[in-house]
Amino acid sequence: MHKTQTLFEYDHLCADPGLEGIVPIDESTFEALELFLASLAAGSEDTAEEMHDVFRLSSRRGRKTLAVQNYVGVISAADTAIEVLPKIGRPHRDSVEDVERVRSVFLSMLSELRDTQFKNLGRTGLATAKMPVLEVFISAFLDEVREILRRGIRSDYRDWAENERFLKGKLNFSEHVRLNHTDRSRFAVEYSVYHVDRPENRLIKSTLDYLGRQSHDSANKRRIKIALDHLTEVGKSPDTRGDFAACKNDRNTAHYANALMWCRIFLGGEAPTSFPGIVTADALLFPMERIFEDYVAARLLKTCRPHGIAVQAQDRGHYLFDSPKQYRLRPDIVVTDPVGRRIILDTKWKIPKDGKPGQGDMYQMFAYAARYGVDDVTLVYPATGDGPCGEREIYRTTVSGRTVRVHTYFYRLPEDVPADTTFGDGADELARYIENLTKCQAITATPTS
Repeated sequence: MHKTQTLFEYDHLCADPGLEGIVPIDESTFEALELFLASLAAGSEDTAEEMHDVFRLSSRRGRKTLAVQNYVGVISAADTAIEVLPKIGRPHRDSVEDVERVRSVFLSMLSELRDTQFKNLGRTGLATAKMPVLEVFISAFLDEVREILRRGIRSDYRDWAENERFLKGKLNFSEHVRLNHTDRSRFAVEYSVYHVDRPENRLIKSTLDYLGRQSHDSANKRRIKIALDHLTEVGKSPDTRGDFAACKNDRNTAHYANALMWCRIFLGGEAPTSFPGIVTADALLFPMERIFEDYVAARLLKTCRPHGIAVQAQDRGHYLFDSPKQYRLRPDIVVTDPVGRRIILDTKWKIPKDGKPGQGDMYQMFAYAARYGVDDVTLVYPATGDGPCGEREIYRTTVSGRTVRVHTYFYRLPEDVPADTTFGDGADELARYIENLTKCQAITATPTS
């Protein structure tokens, strides 16, 4: 990689630098992105939908353009590393301060992604985000390698066959006769050697060697060199797929787990288990819808737990129909207070037009209210500088004598993320909002005398 290009959601790319309102990129980079989309299409059953989630092919004034959609992360295109960041607030691409702020918020949100190794981004001190996203991922991998070196590189027995000047292990008689019928000073032997050249270490060394050519950050390059100096007795993997299959998962190699997941991403372009995004040899991309959902759920859980309020993400306890049981409902967040009152939240990474929810979202929330038997359901959107945070609108309807309320709530994202502190965002405000809703439910449920 020779350069890094930073983009935001909904930016338009074009190889024509004279076109207004677009981000100009090299012709070779544009063509590489088109090939990347074609490769996604070739390996996906949901061709059009998946391509449109990453980039949307379009045109302006007769020139072909690519519009960035809701996937963020890193794409390698020709000699350019393209980092795509979420459009949080109104960032200016040419402002280093704005780019670092958005990158910092993105990495903090990414650290809350469920069931992935990206949770470790929060403890590495990388949230200052002074480097491009690719370099941040490389640095996170190097942190895992450092932990392995600190705890000790694991060795294992490997079979060894050699024509030695000493007798050791088992004599391979047929080979001995073939090789040494005129030389009685040698022995064709087979024995086991306790050595560091095992599959896990070979994969790590191969990844370090690969990243040494990809990284342009001086600190990362220095750390890669130090790590390679500790692995001089380890060879590079001749067959990465075979070595991944041969990796052992036991208590002696438990501390290798996160590093090997990074190896799968960097070497094999393979997604870890439960990874919700797109992983290829040229890209590591994340759907912002899922990142926002997991982020709000994780922050709300940490805020509500001390108060005895339960927060359940992706609840699967109800179906749309009882007979037959079909169309499972999966609200993003179900909140239950200590006395059993419930509120359903559904996150949406989008800005509703004129602040009004879409018809499909309203149908979805009404289905949740009906099947879960709750009176209050809330659509949670990210707040921008265009309007206030918190609750905006309440939509009411009465069904069989029961009032159902659909609320719209705009969640405040952090503007800055100090590297050494637990940052504040809209979780406390959302928790207070939920508490007030449950109190209102208690008042309306109290019979009047």
